[in-house]
Amino acid sequence: MGSDVLITLIGLLIVFVGIVWLIVPSFRLGHSTTEKIVWSGTNLIFQPLARMIFFIVKRAGSIPLILVLIGFVRYGYGFNKLFGHIPCQ
Repeated sequence: MGSDVLITLIGLLIVFVGIVWLIVPSFRLGHSTTEKIVWSGTNLIFQPLARMIFFIVKRAGSIPLILVLIGFVRYGYGFNKLFGHIPCQ
């Protein structure tokens, strides 16, 4: 059980680092202040869908996007290992 908790926490840490890293290109690549705020806000709230849209539109930030997706997969695996055996009644 201890290793499952570690897998889940590492996945959450990877997701957090990726999300913070994703906001930086949103500020850098925006043309106006409004565009910067809109992209940063959507990247913060609607992960990873907004990030995929940002990558398609701006063609930037593929490494943080991959990092977030890997973190979500790792978190989901660890969460499933922790709570997948609980019977539902």
